[in-house]
Amino acid sequence: RNDVRKAYVTLAQGQDINFAQEVK
Repeated sequence: RNDVRKAYVTLAQGQDINFAQEVK
């Protein structure tokens, strides 16, 4: 389950980056 949680966090971080780029 740790791997799944880590993957979810990584995905969330990637979405934040994409969101920030779109805002710019």
